[in-house]
Amino acid sequence: MGTGRSSMVDQTAEQDDAFCGEVLAASRSSFALPIRLLPTAKRRAMTALYAFCRRADDIVDAPAPATAAGIGDEHRERRQAELASFRQGFTSAVAGGDCEDPVLRAMARVVRAYAIPTRALFAVLDGVEQDLALEQYAGNKACLFESLDELHRYCRRVASAVGLASIHIWGFNGPAALPAADACGLAFQLTNILRDVTEDLDRGRIYLPREDLAACGVSPELLRQAAAGTASLEDRGLVRLRDQFVVHTQQLYAEAARLDRFLSRDGRRIFRAMFGIYRSIFAAVASAGTGIFHVRPKPTRLRLLGSLAVTSFAGTDGRSTVASGSRCAVTPKRGVDGEPLPLVVVGGGLAGLAAAASLVEAGLIEQGTPVRLLESRRHVGGRAASFADRETGGLVDACQHVAMGCCTNFLDLCERGGIGDQLRHDRELWFIGPDGKRAGCTPSTWLPPPLHLAPLLGAMPHFNLVEKMALARGMLQLVWWRPGRQQPEEAFAWLVDRGQPQRVIDLFWQPVLESALGDSIHQVSVEASRKVILEGFLAHRNAADLYVPCRPLGELFGGGLAGWLQSQGVQIDQSTVVSSLAYDDDGRVEAVMVDRRGEDGEARIACRGVILAVPWRAAARLVPDEVPEGGDGLAGSPITGVHLWFDRPVIDLPHAVLLGRLSQWVFRSGDANEASESGYCQVVISGSHDLLGTDREQLLARVVGELRELFPAAREATLLDSRIVTDPTAVLSVRPGVDALRPAATTGVPNLFLAGDWTATGWPSTMEGAVRSGRLAAAACLTSCGAVQQTLTADLPPGLLVRLLTGGRA
Repeated sequence: MGTGRSSMVDQTAEQDDAFCGEVLAASRSSFALPIRLLPTAKRRAMTALYAFCRRADDIVDAPAPATAAGIGDEHRERRQAELASFRQGFTSAVAGGDCEDPVLRAMARVVRAYAIPTRALFAVLDGVEQDLALEQYAGNKACLFESLDELHRYCRRVASAVGLASIHIWGFNGPAALPAADACGLAFQLTNILRDVTEDLDRGRIYLPREDLAACGVSPELLRQAAAGTASLEDRGLVRLRDQFVVHTQQLYAEAARLDRFLSRDGRRIFRAMFGIYRSIFAAVASAGTGIFHVRPKPTRLRLLGSLAVTSFAGTDGRSTVASGSRCAVTPKRGVDGEPLPLVVVGGGLAGLAAAASLVEAGLIEQGTPVRLLESRRHVGGRAASFADRETGGLVDACQHVAMGCCTNFLDLCERGGIGDQLRHDRELWFIGPDGKRAGCTPSTWLPPPLHLAPLLGAMPHFNLVEKMALARGMLQLVWWRPGRQQPEEAFAWLVDRGQPQRVIDLFWQPVLESALGDSIHQVSVEASRKVILEGFLAHRNAADLYVPCRPLGELFGGGLAGWLQSQGVQIDQSTVVSSLAYDDDGRVEAVMVDRRGEDGEARIACRGVILAVPWRAAARLVPDEVPEGGDGLAGSPITGVHLWFDRPVIDLPHAVLLGRLSQWVFRSGDANEASESGYCQVVISGSHDLLGTDREQLLARVVGELRELFPAAREATLLDSRIVTDPTAVLSVRPGVDALRPAATTGVPNLFLAGDWTATGWPSTMEGAVRSGRLAAAACLTSCGAVQQTLTADLPPGLLVRLLTGGRA
């Protein structure tokens, strides 16, 4: 009898699945093709999810009977009752109760099989119910939403909630997938809205928010005139409105592209197909310009299939195609005194300087919106700072900062700020092995990536052939690595598990990863390590080039870059401590409260918006609701700089990686191509947890002893002076799982934004990460002002072979 009952249940399930398949087939949806890419069980589950959403939509979109003219309220009430019955049936089915609807029965089984949060599916029903409620406002020819936040809440119900349910079916790893899935839903739904502007106008609906229309000088009537062809599509307001939403949606696509890395193999297949389809639709929207207000744009079938094929093969590739530094239109906002309110950047480190530079290049100051930067110290530069030499009074960097060729945003900022020529370019990388043998390793300029590294690996005399092959194999394994469902891994354990020889770990992986990520190889995540190896070495011929400042950082950033900002009209207030932020009745920041060193009392600076570019502990004190005290699991890692002054030059290389020693890097001052006349050099030790509290004289003796062992000139030289500088929280420790804790640039306060290398940039805590964070915060700030966003400088394009090896995840 049990077997018979089981057969009946199986037969019912098959019939339910077949019914859902008929719903999908009848819809002629573009999603039918991507769904076919899934294995059978997941394909049936996604078909049930589609049928569930389709049925809910059909209830709301059901046309009134031909004889029902004039009874709109009655028709709406009938659909509301049907939707309530549908909701009740789903509730019963999920609880295991009786249900007559095959779609709901199938969906209930999917919920149980894939542990889909039911709140996501009820949110979908809330969204279509909201559509029904909005109908009564459509007839008055006004906007359905007041603000972008309201529109986003609607999109999250009708689209992002579907994405959340979908990734549970596909399979994903960790909570970091959730914000990317949310961004994906927003991007897809906003694409629909931009594509369907004219069709929605015919139905009496305007989904674009009233606030954004007003900020661009566009009225609902102007939209209707543009759709009818009686208004010029060259109207400045229409141009601004289109640009604002296209760039906003484009940035959502960039965030959504990150979902690819968190999905299972099956999930990546269908996600890439869907992403390709929608990106093709969005490309048609973007290329149509203001024509979207007159004719519904539509990609050709060839272009749609081409985008699907390319994305399926090469990956989502979330790099931006909008150049940084583009101008936008922002109308000044005035305070009670009639003066224009400034945008305030709090913090003069690299993140704050980059944010201010982005605001300048967007044209804000030229258009009458002041930009003001507040720094608590006497000099800007943050951790990229210098101190005065006791003997000469000249500036010496607290710790050597180095960029790589892959740091495109940092290098771009330096060029724009006029200090790019002050970076020494070292293409040849110098390694000194445990036996003192030197190796000058230069990547090939003609071999395609990643083969361009062959000369570099071949030039390492401290490894035998077996070890070199193991190192190459480890690099490929790391490139192919994908996050699993288990706990995130740390790099050392992962390398040991993959059979990397201990000598290779000690003499390559440890010095390279610790110097790049600023923390111990026993602490950093596999994901961060993969980024270093892939983007810092393998992806491009110039990725591993070093850029070393030729001047002290205090001059480079505190003088050169800050001076350029001031020449562009930025007001920089140093020795100005921000004590708190003041909010208006709507919860927006209206002023910054400051204490100026040497002055009594607290001053109030009224503002239009704030970019908070300070370390996470300082941010937690100022905005505890946005950044919980202690950084909510964020931790710092120490870096130690040992400054040495000899009576003569002792380092005959521009730099060297010291393998198998406490000292990790040594840097010589001056130009790489000229022998330095200075006896100064600096040794850098990253992730120096074990040195905290160590006797400084013993540390100094050990470092000097290592230099004298490796550099003959140091053996006869006299050490004149020394200084040991350790920053216990020099960088954010990129431990497993930390990316899920790093906050985005936007906050719960509409005109408050976060920047800093500790925020969510997709990069480790580096100068590049800091500059990216400042640019991302500036972009979000510009959006809040109703302007076209600026975006990041494009990454170095990975070579074709790299893209093939990584399946498009480069």
